[in-house]
Amino acid sequence: WESKALVHMNSFTEGFISALTREYVEDGGPSVGRFAKKVRKFMCAEEEKVRKAKKRGGAQGAERAIAKLQRVLESMGSSNAHGQSSNGSSSSSSDSGSGTEDGSSQSSDCERVAGLIGGCVLSHPYFSDVPEAVEALRSCTDIISVEDYKAFSKKVTVCGIMYFATPNVPDDFLRSVAKVTAEIFTEAPHCNSSQQLSVIENCHKYRACCPVLLKKKDRRVSMSALESQHSVCDVIFAGHERRERQAMEVLEHVLHHITDVGMHYTFPNEWGLTTESVLYKVMQEAIDKRIYNVACYRKISPKGGERLRVLLQEFGYWLITTAWDLQREFGHDSKEWLLRSPSDLLEKLPSAHALFNATVVPTLVPPQLATLRTFA
Repeated sequence: WESKALVHMNSFTEGFISALTREYVEDGGPSVGRFAKKVRKFMCAEEEKVRKAKKRGGAQGAERAIAKLQRVLESMGSSNAHGQSSNGSSSSSSDSGSGTEDGSSQSSDCERVAGLIGGCVLSHPYFSDVPEAVEALRSCTDIISVEDYKAFSKKVTVCGIMYFATPNVPDDFLRSVAKVTAEIFTEAPHCNSSQQLSVIENCHKYRACCPVLLKKKDRRVSMSALESQHSVCDVIFAGHERRERQAMEVLEHVLHHITDVGMHYTFPNEWGLTTESVLYKVMQEAIDKRIYNVACYRKISPKGGERLRVLLQEFGYWLITTAWDLQREFGHDSKEWLLRSPSDLLEKLPSAHALFNATVVPTLVPPQLATLRTFA
């Protein structure tokens, strides 16, 4: 069955051929090695699932896990029959027998290894559909225990974003992170409900996922168990040494996942992680005006679009929190960003202010000050 599955791995084939072309035709560096590393990561993650299945249910448990993986891989054979979604990303199919543990249909993890946007964002939707009652995605789940993600023992899901935490992270901290996220997606009178829901849907479909760690105890935690199946753009550290910076530690990394995943797919022309987006052009203007200093990011490799993605996500964070007037109370003086208030933004970078008004105002809401102050 392994050979049959590989025949149908369209995304694997495309990714492998693309990597070969980049390395040997376009002289783009060791692309094949990086691609092979992603494939191996997927294989190791799936092997771990089978190993745990055998531990729980013996040989029969392992056999069921392998059969499930086989169905998922074989289901990819029908992916060519699907067209493009309205936002330009490829839709995916799934076999009725290859659901997730919560019953949702999914595309294979193999599709993920074919290519990541900026080194972290899934290029194909993991879920081929969303709940019929799409409003249900707004809800916040209780904290639930998880077993298949190594160091991560619990998670909470809110507005399409999953937060996985280690046992060291207090439950109250995890609930506060979820509360910040829920407040950002408040149904305010000025919001466009359909656009807001589209951002939430895309966070769900492309599995936006943020690990939450305790700063002094979880420094060496591996993210591989999450990265093989999710869009992991950054991490949140609890227990910041300077409590006054804890609020922005949370908000910054919540926003990274919203902009890198939800906004990227909902507003590809404005927030796409590409050099063609409005966000990129406004960022370049900020760099040229010496408002945004990107010197500290030069060490990040430009290969695979990772540096570009980091530059854009950080710029998006500065733009949004400045326009929300949160930098003056919760931010700190930084050589990276010079603007402190909405009036500064309007006066010195009006193009950023216009982008904010056109896309962020209709979809996102600043979290309540009282909620942010609980972190400090």
